[in-house]
Amino acid sequence: MNLNAQKVSQRTRTRSRVLLASIAAAAALSGQLVATAPAAVADGPKPSAQDQQRNQDKGKDDHKKKPVQFPHGLRQFTTDNTFTVPAGVTTVFVQAWGAGGGGGGGGGATANSTARPGGSGGGGGAGGFTWCTLNVRPLADYGVDVGTGGTAGTAGTAAGSATVNGGDGGDGGSGASTTVVATATNTTLLTASGGGGGGGGGGALLPSTAGAPGSGGGGGSGSCSTGGVNRTGGAGTNAAAGTTTLPGAPGTGGTAPDGIVGVPTGAVDGGDGGPGGRVADSVVARGGTAGQPGGPGYVVIWW
Repeated sequence: MNLNAQKVSQRTRTRSRVLLASIAAAAALSGQLVATAPAAVADGPKPSAQDQQRNQDKGKDDHKKKPVQFPHGLRQFTTDNTFTVPAGVTTVFVQAWGAGGGGGGGGGATANSTARPGGSGGGGGAGGFTWCTLNVRPLADYGVDVGTGGTAGTAGTAAGSATVNGGDGGDGGSGASTTVVATATNTTLLTASGGGGGGGGGGALLPSTAGAPGSGGGGGSGSCSTGGVNRTGGAGTNAAAGTTTLPGAPGTGGTAPDGIVGVPTGAVDGGDGGPGGRVADSVVARGGTAGQPGGPGYVVIWW
């Protein structure tokens, strides 16, 4: 037997089958028939039962396509920053909170023989909340402006003599809003407003009137251009009225609305109010105490 001739014949048949398979594929795409293909294929060896089974098994898995891979990630913001959309991302999910309002300061006491305490400050309101889906452009920039907490109300001064009223406590400042803005168009996509500041406690008045307690600040609100879930922040509580010698309990700050993720400690909540000044045993007036500042806003973006 001529082995070289046999090898050449096998290579020839192999090349023929490959070429004819390519022609058949091209013909199928163009809708044409290749009349020579059946005859040519008949020249080669018939597929074994094992090959046929393997082809059938392969066909069963054709529908099992690998899923398209998309990038996933998460960013959180506690201060102003820019979010650049990753390549291939067209939708992001955002949760944003506004900043909390500051607590009101306590009022000062009087110093006469019928001295009275100053009023305590009210608590600040918590920032509002919004949770929504935004359609974004890959690689585009979006400004994330995180609201700063409201300032604390100042303390009211004590009466310097028996003929002077106690000083009023200062109101707490409102928390700033948190926003996400499309940089290219300067379009605001969502806003979580800040909570209101707590009212300052009033100073004690001559001859024998205790200072008025401060009121609590309202909670902020949320809104998004695509709707979503919007919640109002918790309101600060009012301060309690005092006695003839002691100020009432100051108001407490409102709490942040819940989201999927928890906010950092101290963020979003309203500040507590400061207690009013009390009357000492020696009828020495005391000044009030400043309130607490509100917590900053917070933003989480994931995709």
